[in-house]
Amino acid sequence: MSEDLRRFFEEAGAVREIEERLRRAEEICRMISVDVIGRVSPFEPAKAEEGKNRCAVIVSVDKVYTYGRARSMGLGDYLVSVNPLTGDIVLLRVVTVERADMRVNSTRNPSDIPQRNPRTLGVPARLEVEVISAWVDYRVSGSRVDVNSGAIKPATYPLEPQAPVGVPRPEIFGRLLGLPTEGVLLGCYVTSSLKPVPGLPVYFPVEGFFTHMLIAGTTGSGKTITLKNMIACLLNRVRYSGRVPTVIAFDTTYEFLQMVFPKPRWVQTPNVSLEEELTIYNSLYTGVQPLSEIVLLLPVTKAEMKKLREEVVRGLKGEVPPPEELVRKIGERMARKFIIEDFMRLADLFSVRLEVGKRISVDVDVIEGEPVVREIHIPLTLTQSGVPRSVTVHLIPFCLKFSKIRDRVRFLSQLFTMRAQDQFPHLLEYVESELGERPETLRDLIDILTDNIREISGSGVVHRETLFNILRTLKSLENTGVFDVPNLTEPDFPSIVMKYEGRLIDVCVRGGAQPVVYRILDTLLEWKMTSYRGYMVGPPLIAVLDEAHVFFPKKKTPVEEILEKLTRLARKSAFGFVFATQYPKDVSDIIYEIVLSNTRICLRLTEKALETAGVPSPYDRIVANAPDRVAVVVSNQYQGEGVVLFKTTLPIVGHYDQILERR
Repeated sequence: MSEDLRRFFEEAGAVREIEERLRRAEEICRMISVDVIGRVSPFEPAKAEEGKNRCAVIVSVDKVYTYGRARSMGLGDYLVSVNPLTGDIVLLRVVTVERADMRVNSTRNPSDIPQRNPRTLGVPARLEVEVISAWVDYRVSGSRVDVNSGAIKPATYPLEPQAPVGVPRPEIFGRLLGLPTEGVLLGCYVTSSLKPVPGLPVYFPVEGFFTHMLIAGTTGSGKTITLKNMIACLLNRVRYSGRVPTVIAFDTTYEFLQMVFPKPRWVQTPNVSLEEELTIYNSLYTGVQPLSEIVLLLPVTKAEMKKLREEVVRGLKGEVPPPEELVRKIGERMARKFIIEDFMRLADLFSVRLEVGKRISVDVDVIEGEPVVREIHIPLTLTQSGVPRSVTVHLIPFCLKFSKIRDRVRFLSQLFTMRAQDQFPHLLEYVESELGERPETLRDLIDILTDNIREISGSGVVHRETLFNILRTLKSLENTGVFDVPNLTEPDFPSIVMKYEGRLIDVCVRGGAQPVVYRILDTLLEWKMTSYRGYMVGPPLIAVLDEAHVFFPKKKTPVEEILEKLTRLARKSAFGFVFATQYPKDVSDIIYEIVLSNTRICLRLTEKALETAGVPSPYDRIVANAPDRVAVVVSNQYQGEGVVLFKTTLPIVGHYDQILERR
């Protein structure tokens, strides 16, 4: 420093001012840090330029061995500093770690083998850090910084040399990351070295569900556990506009039905630290309870209904009850066959004693002279460790009614060609106006088309090959067995959502039941769009579609019309989709268009699959090698980078990996 500049500093009191700012920065850094580990390097410039704000940090030797051993000072880990110039609290992310021996610059014979010398390792570490964000206008109360004060903004100033640097406390770190303090609990924060921080919960704002979400993870990565834990937290704790969201889950493996059972017994394994899991659970999940009520939408086939009727009639031993009473007995038999017997097996697996209430209530209606089963209410008592808990299962058996669907049937199968989809309404109109037929069942329509195939082909209303495609596809739909089943009807799905608001509605999707998924989604989307146009939002609804690649594959099919409706549905309509898959590259491009600008949760996948899902570097490499139930969420709901690592614990509600085989 020149003599004139030194004199200016002394006369202007600048040295005292800088000294006070450094002292205050160190004081605040101690408040917000678990430990102060070093300073911004005075030996090289800190630089803020367009798109980059970086500096070097020198870490003292004792802290190198303390935090290096704890793996909390590696690539991607976060540190905190206080800028003496501005007073801002600054979040830093480590992008480079340098370690060197004292002998690094000494001359040596190239043929010499270096000797072990621990003393020469006693040198500081150099970190290059990226300045992520700045916390401005915060308040200090006593020896604490008020986490609810101030604002998080981009850091536009370089960090001053000699600024203190520390390891942030969890609550300070969460504030700097801009993590929400309420919403749906995803799990606890995880560092880039895959170390869980149980004291730092990661919440996802409930309104983010209404811009839609993709959850992807390979087999065994913990995708289903993550999904079920998330749903349990959502239904236990969350409100949206004062209402608990309703979840409708399309269940291919009977997973969600298990959520009424208590969590299974956790077991220590080589890959599971029971101590760590219990710490996370006790920090975050103790208030989450198994569901006390669940609604099961069960599509029943003609063959199943016939068998149920035969079993009931056989048990009557020649007695002939009135039609409504017979249908009520069929409903009771249905409850025992499809619910109680499976629940008995699950109770054994979860070491729970199951008792069925004395009265199973079967609601029967008469529609156009035919008695139909509407709903079956099954009271259960689950007892674990001597503590009983009441559970109610609302079973709604149903079928699809062609008379209600009519020309919308063209959106219920991937087998329709695009031309067949376009021409089907014209074909149906021709059948009614020219042939004078009005089919009431799908079987009726197939018979009419088959009997009049020559006349229809010659009419020019549809191309011959298109007609054959329509017939083949209609027959495949009929073969699912879920159309026009005696003593069942197609319920008003929006009414079910309204009636059971705030509950889990589990749609049992068995093999061949894809049309059921498309029909329910098509109906609910149309209802939400109509309600929104009429300024009636209705209850918040979240649809969970497991194995999304099966229902909406990458190849273009007519069922994509359902997804196109979804893209037109406004966020304010409060209808969100969660698409879950093991194969993100195989889902429809429309899903990617929806979620790539919104939210993705990715567990362990290949780096290529993570890249396809839009996971940025270095998080793609981290998650590709992550243990079970560790995920990255990439979302516009988070500030800054919009990327957060988290870990959910072992199952907090009933979960059993073996798929139950339906008899």
